[in-house]
Amino acid sequence: MLIKDFIRNWCPPALLKQWKSFSDHDVISTLPQTNTFMGDYAKWDDAVRNSTGYDAQNILDRTLEATLKIRNGEAVFERDSVLLDRPEYPFFLIACLLYIATNNENELSVLDFGGALGSSYFQCQRFLVSLKDLQWNVVEQKKHVDCGRQYIEDNILRFYYTIDECLEHEKPDVIVLSGVLSIIEQPYDFIRKIISHRFQSVIVDRQPLSSRETERLSVMTVPQEIYDASFPCWCLSERKFREIWLSDYNLEAESEGAALIVDGDVMQRKQFFFSHRK
Repeated sequence: MLIKDFIRNWCPPALLKQWKSFSDHDVISTLPQTNTFMGDYAKWDDAVRNSTGYDAQNILDRTLEATLKIRNGEAVFERDSVLLDRPEYPFFLIACLLYIATNNENELSVLDFGGALGSSYFQCQRFLVSLKDLQWNVVEQKKHVDCGRQYIEDNILRFYYTIDECLEHEKPDVIVLSGVLSIIEQPYDFIRKIISHRFQSVIVDRQPLSSRETERLSVMTVPQEIYDASFPCWCLSERKFREIWLSDYNLEAESEGAALIVDGDVMQRKQFFFSHRK
């Protein structure tokens, strides 16, 4: 099911009203120039040697600064540590979360793997305030979790070092994987681990996929005006990606974002909502 049909058929009236008020021509992107992708590496270690890595301190510092401004009402919106003049809501993610909540007595517990300092939570927050109960649990690298617990955490937004630690305290209705599968060394092994947990729902957001039968491993460089960083990035085979999820999950909805072209290869950013096959 495509996202427009999904929203029209399943989402509450409040979200439909917001969706209509933010048509494509109303939303202005103020992000700097896009990331660049270079290379077609045979091994993860080769790509690592040609990048600075995701755990650089400057990434965390920039993210914390932006997140605190959003939380304190000093800025309107943030994405990838960049403060925006106008909101750019992740409507696919919001629609899926509200659909899950409406089928769960208006309650929602989210496991946001690789969720930085709660970026997706703050982007979705205004649409989730009417829920009877909301818990948003971020699983991240140690530096991010330490920082989140010290400066960001409250009674809704919590931070954990591992999925297993989160599951000791929460029973998530959904796991969100937003742009994170591309920067994991063994993405298919990780997907199998997620499947083994039998989460009721899975939302994969901003996932670059290729029509190639094999994966492409590049180094993604972030624009200097965001922060000085580069790290390995997979563009997965769309056929293999779908096949592994559909072994245990049903595809409820999907959507497409902007395409990237790297050395003639078209990488399409896509979004998926899967539900576990009972």
